[in-house]
Amino acid sequence: MGMSMRLTDQQQRVVNHDHGPALVFAVAGAGKTTAMVHRIERLVREKLFAPEQILATSFGRANVTDLKRELRRWRYCANVDGRTLHSLGRDIILYAQKHGYLRQFNLNKGGSDTTQTLLNFTLAEAFRRKVPYKKELDTLDRQDFLAYIGYCKGNLQYADLHRANLPPEGARTADDAKPPPGELGWYLDFYRLMEQVRIKSGLITFDDMLLTGWEVLIRHPELQTAVQKKYACIIVDEYQDINLVQSAILDVLSAPHRNLMAIGDDDQTIYEWRGANPRFILEFGKKYGVEPYLITDNFRCPAAPLALANNVIAHNKRRSIKRLELTRGFEGKTAVHLDKNIRTMSRRIIQNIMQLKQDGTALHDIAVLVRLNAQTPHIEQELITADIPYRVSRPFYARWEIQTLIQYGRVAWINNAIAEGKNPLSNRAARHTFEEAWRGIINRPKRYISREVREQIQKALIHNHLTISDGISKISQLLAEWQAKPLDFLAEDIEWLAKQLDAPADKTLEQLDQRLEYREYLRESSGFPQTGEGRATSVTAFIQYARDKGSLIDFMQHIRQLEQQKAGREQATDTVTLSTIHQAKGLEWPIIIIPQCNQDILPFQLTRSGDAEEERRLFYVALTRTKRDLHLHYVKDEPPSPFLAESGWKEMLPHLEQLQILLARPPKGWTDEEVLFVLEQTAVFHLQRYFTVWHPEKGAIGARVREFLKAVNHTLPAEKTEQWLAY
Repeated sequence: MGMSMRLTDQQQRVVNHDHGPALVFAVAGAGKTTAMVHRIERLVREKLFAPEQILATSFGRANVTDLKRELRRWRYCANVDGRTLHSLGRDIILYAQKHGYLRQFNLNKGGSDTTQTLLNFTLAEAFRRKVPYKKELDTLDRQDFLAYIGYCKGNLQYADLHRANLPPEGARTADDAKPPPGELGWYLDFYRLMEQVRIKSGLITFDDMLLTGWEVLIRHPELQTAVQKKYACIIVDEYQDINLVQSAILDVLSAPHRNLMAIGDDDQTIYEWRGANPRFILEFGKKYGVEPYLITDNFRCPAAPLALANNVIAHNKRRSIKRLELTRGFEGKTAVHLDKNIRTMSRRIIQNIMQLKQDGTALHDIAVLVRLNAQTPHIEQELITADIPYRVSRPFYARWEIQTLIQYGRVAWINNAIAEGKNPLSNRAARHTFEEAWRGIINRPKRYISREVREQIQKALIHNHLTISDGISKISQLLAEWQAKPLDFLAEDIEWLAKQLDAPADKTLEQLDQRLEYREYLRESSGFPQTGEGRATSVTAFIQYARDKGSLIDFMQHIRQLEQQKAGREQATDTVTLSTIHQAKGLEWPIIIIPQCNQDILPFQLTRSGDAEEERRLFYVALTRTKRDLHLHYVKDEPPSPFLAESGWKEMLPHLEQLQILLARPPKGWTDEEVLFVLEQTAVFHLQRYFTVWHPEKGAIGARVREFLKAVNHTLPAEKTEQWLAY
């Protein structure tokens, strides 16, 4: 909602809040930033709080940037303290250091570089100590392990709670970290070692900014009091995304005055897997003794997407009950498409995009939102083939779980070339390609081959012109049995694959997966079950994508060609967005396309009892990204998503289309049957507020409805007439 628009009655109630705690449930597209900045402006203008005493904060940097940009309209708001929660934690640590505490820590960096540096230090220390899990560290998934650390610290889960020696208040809130399920129990031991190295090295990582900031507040009452005095009013955006440590810091800071306003939407909590929890916003009202303000007017979506979203999210049990209210009318097109299979679905999506472009729609106005990265291969191929530039965080063929399979194929091809008397490794570029591929396959799946052994084999292959299998065998004879055995299996797998290069790609990849137990390895290689399953699903999709694309050699050339074609369009400015739903949160486009609304995609991998509700929230977020058109696709050869059935689209969309056609005509010309239809649909779709507040011809509609009710007043039961009059 633009700043120039007048405030709604709902927003004005939020703006008018003076003192004390407040909870604001603001639905998707509700203009909550508008309400926030107008409240801040009023508080400063009316001198309820000095600008520098107001803290406006959020977890996300983008939200804070938007807030600060809007506040620039008023010079007297220039000193309002707008910052992320991490920045707040960092300043608390700096304040403590200024007063003689935590001097052993270096805060000059404190970002991702510091985290990577610390991880390198910890790896070196682990090898020096010869820790029991040393062989696991050669194949450490750094990103996955650091995500585990981030989850733990964000939820006050200590590597060693006893050694942390927290005061009683903190000890009651914090807990000991738990190891991930499955084979990654050693993550917890490595976390403990990392904390020892961190403290000895005096480093503060990005995750420590909040954790250590909270510790400062609870360990040092005099510092707590000083920081509390700095802020007399605290406003928190995106409160549904906060975790335990953020909730705890905000609780401490607001304790003297409780001028704490939490703004968010529990229906958009989609980051539970990384530590966010809707309970913090859902329990806020009870914790601080307040009734919530509601901002339910949606200024983004037309009627059909709102109706679908309202129906879907109503099936969640753990939520605040509210509805998205229509303001934008019935413009745009919403359709549900049944496609024969994934390939025909992808072609249909691209044909739709091409038609939209032909009709004058800019490509950057179109977003294709997927639940999983695994869904993109066919869509990406069709986009490339149709010469439509697109933007994606990482193309499907560049994801490491897929690259590993491609690298196996490259190594097998080199093995064949050497066996035939050729010497591809004499070429520097080819040698670099081989070295990269060799590093990619040697410990995927885990074989616990050390770097020294890996490099020994690599040198033997390059300098002695041996086939891969011969080179491996030569080195393995010098090793202990536990090291030699997995190498011998690798040699067998490469020899086997070298003989299958001319066989159908999908069958060969399927057999390679079985030989390596690759998908099982992927499932067990992450501390987060959904991440591992997502990677395994990507491999499944990649193998299916290889069907009917010739031999494995043909398929590898096809992938290379796609890579080159995509690279040739990297400079395009007008591009379709291909994104996961998670990445799309907070964004909007005129046209949204959601492929594969099928069971096992939406919802995906239900491992916890609450997962179904989070998956439903994901679908809700996807539905509410559109400003005009919404296209939902599901394929015939898989069961449809239960969320589609929950949306009631089959019954609703025809009625909404009929209502759209009717509302395009002047109300004065409506027949009695048409007036009756409008009244009935107003009840079904809860359009009372739209017709009384937002519709441009609300006066004409009201006049025609009153005329109709007056005519039928004597022929219908009084309670029915009163019910309609209420609408």
